[in-house]
Amino acid sequence: MKRFLLVLFLVLVLFVFAGCNNGNNVDKVMVDDNNCLSLNDLNRSDVCWIAVGGVVYDQTDMPGWGLNVSHHGCVCGGSYSVHVLPASHSGPRYFGPVVGKLCKE
Repeated sequence: MKRFLLVLFLVLVLFVFAGCNNGNNVDKVMVDDNNCLSLNDLNRSDVCWIAVGGVVYDQTDMPGWGLNVSHHGCVCGGSYSVHVLPASHSGPRYFGPVVGKLCKE
């Protein structure tokens, strides 16, 4: 019985650690290398695109974002490092669909 409880405990611990991450999901996003965008491409008047860590996201329909709105000091068309965003904004649910990657002009 002790062996069974020990194995059960170890399995539960493994599940807990498997579900943990460092909170920086931005680096894990798969980006199509063919869709390379410049900073000029981000500055469109009809959508709200931002680059975070080199990945371009469409924030147009995301809560708190807007074409003429500052979201925690970040605005549409900007390029930001992961460290600029609030710590609470580290998960993928805070970013819209991936549009492409940021490249040099």
